[in-house]
Amino acid sequence: MTELRDRLAALHDLQLIDSDILQLAEQRRDLIRRAKALEAEREKRGETKREKDAAHKQAQVEHSARETELLGEQEKLEKFHEQLKIAKDASDYLAYEKQIDTTTERVGNLEEETIELLLAIDVAKETLDAETAKYEAFVKASNDERRKAAAAVKKHDAAIAARKQDREAHAQGIKPAARDEYERWRTRRKTTMVSRVSIGETTEQRRKIPTYNCGECRMTIPPQLMLQAQSYDRRYACPSCGRTLYVAPVEEPVEANA
Repeated sequence: MTELRDRLAALHDLQLIDSDILQLAEQRRDLIRRAKALEAEREKRGETKREKDAAHKQAQVEHSARETELLGEQEKLEKFHEQLKIAKDASDYLAYEKQIDTTTERVGNLEEETIELLLAIDVAKETLDAETAKYEAFVKASNDERRKAAAAVKKHDAAIAARKQDREAHAQGIKPAARDEYERWRTRRKTTMVSRVSIGETTEQRRKIPTYNCGECRMTIPPQLMLQAQSYDRRYACPSCGRTLYVAPVEEPVEANA
């Protein structure tokens, strides 16, 4: 009885260590995933910032091109005015007047476009400045968070290594046959093998519990099966999940001397 109970207790404790290792490993993966997500978000925000920067530069290029074109049209207009003054006949005069009217209209349109592009530059600059400020704030915050995540990963690595050492030390006290069975169960079913039934730590507590439940699947354990499981004459399994039932021994409070 005592040997089987102790073996199940040791296997149950081994499960708890494995659970700690799995939890720490999952937390470590979450930290790494979060760091990668921050890196991806920073790249995304950086791309947005580059797009705003490109839009601002494009507005400047277009404005510069319009100004150059405007200067060219203004020079042509001045030339037409000079030619108008020395027109030889009426036909030349009318031709120059027509060119002056066309160029004047073109100059007016270019002046409006130049002003609109100048305003577009201002808007693009404001947008770029706002996006740059948001990007730099995000980079600073994300760098801080990534540094914290990296430090936390190191701590988790140390904690995992320590728990693995605990596991190795604890496993040494379990008979090879029981340990091999446990490892096969974990490999095959990806679950715990031993279920501790929570029924109270003292006799008094256990008297007050109306039903017993499997510590893993939470299904109700029949009272008769509970009595058999506590006898430890052999192993008894949960009828629902198939895990071996383990009932911790009663720890009665020590009575004070009279």
